[in-house]
Amino acid sequence: MKKFLVVGGLGLIAISAITLTSLNHSPASKSDGRAEDNSGVSSLEELRHRRDPGTLLGKDESRHARIDPSSIRNEIRSSSELVVSDARLIAISMEELEWMKNHYYPTQAEINSLATLDIDSLRGTEDPKLQTLFGLAAIRQGEPMASLGMLEDAASKGSVYAYEELALAEYGIANERFGKSIDGDRVLRARLEVAKILGDYKVDALIKQYLPNFDDRANAAVVQLQTTEFLRQLGTHGQLQGYRTAGPDPRPNLDQWNDLKKLAQAGQSTPIETFSLEK
Repeated sequence: MKKFLVVGGLGLIAISAITLTSLNHSPASKSDGRAEDNSGVSSLEELRHRRDPGTLLGKDESRHARIDPSSIRNEIRSSSELVVSDARLIAISMEELEWMKNHYYPTQAEINSLATLDIDSLRGTEDPKLQTLFGLAAIRQGEPMASLGMLEDAASKGSVYAYEELALAEYGIANERFGKSIDGDRVLRARLEVAKILGDYKVDALIKQYLPNFDDRANAAVVQLQTTEFLRQLGTHGQLQGYRTAGPDPRPNLDQWNDLKKLAQAGQSTPIETFSLEK
């Protein structure tokens, strides 16, 4: 019976047929003295209806602070080019930009500085934005295994971008160790489906980039099962760390984004104002 092993911050996941088992890799210091709670999130429906973002202290109103206008970059872009690119760090409204900030998305300046970021100075941080940057920098600096735990923690606190990058990091590690396989593709597809459920429809660009020939219909049953399991793991991880896991929070402008995609499919384009965070 063929088995595929994915090593990652969400656990060691052995896939045998359609069965998943996981081991939690949380730091021992955080779980010592706590009774294990495996209630987690048991179904897709439960997480779909969970709305309150979770942090160490429950709902954190400070994360909804307004954006400093001096940190905003405005550009006019071609809609046809925008919809086929990785536009996760680009907004088409201020509401969407605020959503990105509230979910700890990195700025372009932070992305550009990852190669030289001192990750040792961020070890042990509980801040989800800093955890996301630690994970991204560790990957950029050739230490993908070091990134997994931090990205998982950040994802549990509402960083959808961290969850997406965690999925890609695990996928890269698995492909390097075991070679590319349909099992690995299914795991990545399920991980990215979790990101969509959490709210980021722009993850579709990653699906097209990394899984261009993936047959969603033929693999639907397996991907659905894995998606449910990964949602359960995400909920359980937050509980083991002592906070409520963040639930779905839809990224604004889905209808407008779909309209731009339809326009591109028709071979047309329009100038569109975009917003991004510079600092």
